Amino acid sequence: MVPCPWFAEVPAYAKAHPEADLGLHLTLTAECQDYRWGPIASRALVTSLVGPDGNFYASPDDVAEHAKLNEVATEIRAQIERAKAMGIEPSHLDAHLHTLYQTPELRGAAWRQRELDAMLSPEFRKALEDNHVILIGWRDMGACNSCVLYPRKKLGLVSVHIQISQSAQDGIISSLRSAIQAPARTP
Repeated sequence: MVPCPWFAEVPAYAKAHPEADLGLHLTLTAECQDYRWGPIASRALVTSLVGPDGNFYASPDDVAEHAKLNEVATEIRAQIERAKAMGIEPSHLDAHLHTLYQTPELRGAAWRQRELDAMLSPEFRKALEDNHVILIGWRDMGACNSCVLYPRKKLGLVSVHIQISQSAQDGIISSLRSAIQAPARTP
């Protein structure tokens, strides 16, 4: 959580443990009443993301109600850029309190088309196949013994963590990074 004060400890850990799988928990809320934080981007650039106290709103519903999509994208970019500037190369991204999944519009502001294209690319699908990873829908989860599910009834979402071997993870991440860095395809 880049906006939080304890983030300053992470770059030293990343440098000491280059093999560590470090992702970014993209943060647009500060839910603790007595422990608050705000944006990485200038507050003047993301006014719709902060409440009267100058910090992030406390709930995902408040964010969904007030957020301007261009400001969400600005803040997400600022968090990613800050992490990279501090020496962290994120292995994955997710969303604190599932805030970025509150509405289809917020999902769109968070995940750029280029990343979606990479996830749908033939190269990524081949990496999954080469590493014997099968993606299944949430309805098929009942038959999966190695999955941990976190239901979100209001949103109809399920977070799924599937355990796969380190070599499979490395192959998939490498293929995904190559696909993201490749020039954009024209339809």
